[in-house]
Amino acid sequence: MKTSISSLKVFVVLVAFTLTGIIQAQTVTPRPWQRNPPAHAPGIKSSISPQDAARRINTANFNGPSASTWTPLGPSPLNTGWSGRLAGVAVDPTNSNIIYVAGAGGGVWKTTDGGSTYTPLTDNQATLAMGAIALAPSNPSRIYAGTGEANNAGDSNFGRGILVSTDGGSTWTLSNGPGGVLDRMTVSKISVNPTNELIAYAAIGDFGENGACCSNTGIYKTTDGGTTWTNVTAANSKDSFYPWSDVVVDPNTPTTVYAAYGAYFGYSANGVYRSTDSGVTWNLLTNAPSGAATGRFALTVAPSANSAGHHVLYIAISNPATSGLYEMLRSDNADAAVPTFTNLTTTPNFLGGQG
Repeated sequence: MKTSISSLKVFVVLVAFTLTGIIQAQTVTPRPWQRNPPAHAPGIKSSISPQDAARRINTANFNGPSASTWTPLGPSPLNTGWSGRLAGVAVDPTNSNIIYVAGAGGGVWKTTDGGSTYTPLTDNQATLAMGAIALAPSNPSRIYAGTGEANNAGDSNFGRGILVSTDGGSTWTLSNGPGGVLDRMTVSKISVNPTNELIAYAAIGDFGENGACCSNTGIYKTTDGGTTWTNVTAANSKDSFYPWSDVVVDPNTPTTVYAAYGAYFGYSANGVYRSTDSGVTWNLLTNAPSGAATGRFALTVAPSANSAGHHVLYIAISNPATSGLYEMLRSDNADAAVPTFTNLTTTPNFLGGQG
C-alpha cells in the first residue's frame, strides 16, 4: 500500500509539472525591449512571433498514434537529405541549370542539373547558419555567401562572417571584417557590382540568436573580392545599432546603391537610403515611408530602365504592429534627384504575420 501511495504522489507531481509547462508554453510574453525598444539595448536577442509560438505549442502538444510514434508532416527532405527554409538563392546568369541555395541552418548547396540533385559545399566551414548568397554577374564562379540568418526568428543563428569562393564553391575563404566585427553578426543581403566582381556590398544585422548586439551594423563594402570589408554607412554617421535589412546595386548605374535600415519592431532610423557615389555618401529617400511606423524593408531594382529611360525601384515594408504588409511601393524615377513613389495598394498581404 505504501508503494502505491508513493507511486501516486510521483504521478501527481509529474502531472503538475507537465501542466505547468504547457501553460507557460502557451503564454507568449513580449520581451520588454520588443514592447518599447530603447535606443541602446545591449544583449538584445531576437524574438519569435506569436504565429511561430503557436506552431511550436501545437508541435509540443502533438500526440501521434502512440506516445513513441510521430508522423512527419513536412517539409519533406530532398533526395540528398536536406530540408528547411532557405535564406538565399542565386542562379548562374550564364547557365540556368547551376543554382546555389543558402539554407538558414544548412549551409550552401549547389545543383548543376536544374534542381534534380544538390551537393553541400560548406559542411566544413565555421558555421552552417546562412543569411544571403550572391554571384558576381561578370564572373559567376565568384560567390559571396553571408553567414548568420537575418530573419529575426528565435532560431535565426548568428554567423561568423562572409565566405567567398572563386571556383564555384569548391573552396572558400572566410572574412570576418575589420577587427572581427562581422563575427556573431548576420547578413541580410549581398549585392555585387554587375561589371566588377571584386566590388560587393553586404547588409549586416545583429539579431542572430545569442549573437552580438547592438553595434557595428551597416552596409559593408569590399573592393578586393571579399578579402577586406569597410562599413561605408558608419563613415556617414548612419545608425549602426539595429539591422540593415537590404542592399542592392543599381544594375543600370553601378555607382548607385540602395540600402534599407529595417528594424522589424519599428525604429526612428528605418527607411531607404541611396548613394550615388558607390557608397561614399548616403541620403534618406524622403518621399518613401520611414521611421518608427515602419518595420523591415526589402528592395529590388528592375534590371533595365523603363520606357522613359528612368530606373525602377520596388520597396516592400512590413508593419511593426501586425508583422503583415505595411506598404508595397514602386518608384518609376528612382534615379531622379528626389524620386517619387506609387503605393501599390492592391498588393495582397503576402507576409501574413511573418514580416
